[in-house]
Amino acid sequence: MIKLEIVRMSNEFLVASQRPSEGKTRSPLADAEKPPVTIDPGVIVTEMTTLGFLVVRAKSEQWAGIETALDCNLPLVPLSSLVHGELCIRWMSPTEWLVTLPAESLIDLEIKLREKGGGQIAVVDNSGGFVCIHLYGPAAELVIRKSTSYDIHSSNFPLNKVVSSTFAQSQAFLRRIGDLRFELIFRRSFADYIWRWLLDASMEYGLRLD
Repeated sequence: MIKLEIVRMSNEFLVASQRPSEGKTRSPLADAEKPPVTIDPGVIVTEMTTLGFLVVRAKSEQWAGIETALDCNLPLVPLSSLVHGELCIRWMSPTEWLVTLPAESLIDLEIKLREKGGGQIAVVDNSGGFVCIHLYGPAAELVIRKSTSYDIHSSNFPLNKVVSSTFAQSQAFLRRIGDLRFELIFRRSFADYIWRWLLDASMEYGLRLD
């Protein structure tokens, strides 16, 4: 049984800590099959286990308050993202953004967003539902090309562009974070499936999980 810790409650909103007690947090890739150690693997996967995820939805009237809480502008250009310190804000739709930040800072930001955004803002802590991995290395782009039909050539998929696309036979948010470095965010329930897909797709290049 999960017991929620009430962090903040007012007439307007309630914020509860959804993080498990210390020592009970478990990575969805904790039991993933590890490939044999390869010298100079072509693909390296790093699971970003310390991130918290907030989905923010709001109409334009609330944007100024949201930007005050975030201490930066919202990315308003479709398929764009913005990095501000430890925050990353991804455009999902004209009124929706996916925000990641260190998990220990999530509750404080959620409270600020609710206070500054007013009653029409929707803020959802989705930390238990998403997995984020960084995929990089000289063959990382080749593996991405095998996995999605979206054109990830740098001319069409520049730095910090973010798209929602089919990945393998599931769905993922894909963002370019470097010349040979990509970010994948996907549903936790697909973690084992996507990891096994990456194992197979990377077999000819060598894969390492950091």
